[in-house]
Amino acid sequence: MSESIESIEEFTEAHVVRVVTECIEQEATRIAKLVESSLRERDKKSLRDLIGNERIRKVSLNPRLKNLCSVAVDTSFTTPPLELTGGKLVLIVRGHVLYGNCSAACIPRSDAKGYVKFIQESEGIATPLSKIIERKFIIELLEKKLEHKAFFDLIILDGELFPRVPPGFIKRSKESVSLRIKLYGRLIELTSKMLRLADKTDTALVGILKRAYGSDLAIILRKPNIRLNDKVLASYVLSNGEYIVLGSYADLYDDLLRLVKDESIDIPASLRRTLNEKASWLRASIRYVDHVDSINLVLY
Repeated sequence: MSESIESIEEFTEAHVVRVVTECIEQEATRIAKLVESSLRERDKKSLRDLIGNERIRKVSLNPRLKNLCSVAVDTSFTTPPLELTGGKLVLIVRGHVLYGNCSAACIPRSDAKGYVKFIQESEGIATPLSKIIERKFIIELLEKKLEHKAFFDLIILDGELFPRVPPGFIKRSKESVSLRIKLYGRLIELTSKMLRLADKTDTALVGILKRAYGSDLAIILRKPNIRLNDKVLASYVLSNGEYIVLGSYADLYDDLLRLVKDESIDIPASLRRTLNEKASWLRASIRYVDHVDSINLVLY
């Protein structure tokens, strides 16, 4: 769903006090037209048939879910960092809340901690730093559960369970002199430990992506020229209470390899480069990190 420079520079304009009432509807109509033009003749039913009933499922309201104890964890940080003389100040906040049928034991039902770091490096290190703090806390929770000092069934975190790290970062983190690459290497180590502990303690980990711009569904459907992201397609296809099971990272990697090797499918050069980069990331992730291949992807 790409746009030209000319269309990008065309704004819907109104006086600032009327911009919401007058412009949002026009922009919503424009977005709908873009989606329709990308889907062309594919209506909702044909897309659902293409995805298949085995992938489209409905949330079941199991009464036993009321007995689950869940921990929701999130981190946030100043972006960009606060500018100071000679460097930048990064403020990271990590919070959690327990909900459901929980006996808190040694975990507070809710808490928030702040972390301050003065940096002279690139502000890009704030992202891995915040995730490192998050992973350390989750590992601490899982270790308490392993020692029978805490009891919970589910941990929900903001973002992907395995971070989107460039493939080279995964392999070069230990040898690199770059602080950013080393931090991502540390994040990968902690993520691997988190996944191992979750498996060992029989704890479900769920990563929630609010802003998802991937196109994994198009890969699985072997329709790379549907240039709409997963979130748009899922919003168009699904009804309330439904979700799409994409499979594991290992499944996605296999689907991607089959797609790029299929000479009968016309894939533009720029898109092929993107798909090859994604394949490199998946291959490195599965090879170097424990349990990544068993992470399942779901669109809701």
